[in-house]
Amino acid sequence: MKPIYPLVSYQFLNQCALTAARFIVVLYAIQLQASTAVIGLLISMFALAPLCGAVSIGRLVDRIGSNWPLLLCTLATILGPLVPVFFSGYWSLAVLGLLVGGGAFGSQVVVNTLAGRAANSAERAANFSVMSMGISGANAVAPLVAGILIDHTGNHLLLLGLVAVLPVVSLGLMPYRHFPRILRGRAGATQAQKKKAMDLVRHPAVSSILIMSTLFVLLWDVFAVLAPLHGTQLALSATEIGLVVSTFSVASFAVRVVLGPLSRRFSAWRMLLVAMSMAALGVLAFGFSAALVALVIFAFVIGAGQGVGSPVSSAVLYEATPPDRVSEAMGLKVSLGMGTHIFVPFAVGALGAVIGIAPFLWLMGLLLLLGVWLMRSKWHEVGQGVAP
Repeated sequence: MKPIYPLVSYQFLNQCALTAARFIVVLYAIQLQASTAVIGLLISMFALAPLCGAVSIGRLVDRIGSNWPLLLCTLATILGPLVPVFFSGYWSLAVLGLLVGGGAFGSQVVVNTLAGRAANSAERAANFSVMSMGISGANAVAPLVAGILIDHTGNHLLLLGLVAVLPVVSLGLMPYRHFPRILRGRAGATQAQKKKAMDLVRHPAVSSILIMSTLFVLLWDVFAVLAPLHGTQLALSATEIGLVVSTFSVASFAVRVVLGPLSRRFSAWRMLLVAMSMAALGVLAFGFSAALVALVIFAFVIGAGQGVGSPVSSAVLYEATPPDRVSEAMGLKVSLGMGTHIFVPFAVGALGAVIGIAPFLWLMGLLLLLGVWLMRSKWHEVGQGVAP
């Protein structure tokens, strides 16, 4: 068995826990008649811990290896969903977000590093594609199943208890004994710890791809936060909202199946710019749509764009980063993405009641188009970057 497949299994289950927990928290808060601002605050909690700690987790992995960081992140993902089961109040949902967000996104830093180390330069894009298929598969399954179970049971807390089982299973599926080579820390990584994260940001090749990868993270927020709220305003059922959110992830999964052949025919930056343009137009159209069929169609368009952008940007970032700082760079990528995870819920909470969800979607689409315009000079670049 290739090392990548146990990593995918582990990531799939933990991503299911993250996606399901976010989805359930949004609908549970709506049932509790929480204000839009409170819902935005609760969702932003999923991003706060990785925003502050992802770079530190990456540095720890570069220094001591992956076993302990991976175990601690998984334990946090297990404990998070159990807090609201035993304690009531909005604060318990906030603690859930801190633990699950920190654990799940922290584990992404670890497994993305492992996926990159398990391949040579020619195979790396394919490895990240397979890893991202596990993520998109989880994003497709979790909201739909959670929506159906909410409609049939009406018990959000019971479902949160079931969510905690997923990372428990992932621990059993992760065969640490099969990874003696790639689970060790890199020799000489201690010196890299003395360098600042801003040293990476200042490098042109790294900074450009960090900007693009952050914009692609923004797409995830559009559907994790805005799509359920938009669907609720349109009086869609939980199952219908789950269908829309899952379609986004189905498209992400489907396009990644053919990403390997695409990467051999087109440069990485051309794929990124086309994917971002397609996704931006889809977001604009999504904001104008009210019918379920239209929402599903445009969710597929946006998901296809994100499906290309996320793994390709990770591969480019890996190639552009010094070997002894790869985990730190992956942590920096996650940390910057968490900034958008916090910005979007707060912006929805502050502006949603004033301008509405649909205009906010239009603003997001325009922002993505602006990113394409700013990076248009990358169209003629060939290759995935050179380590500084």
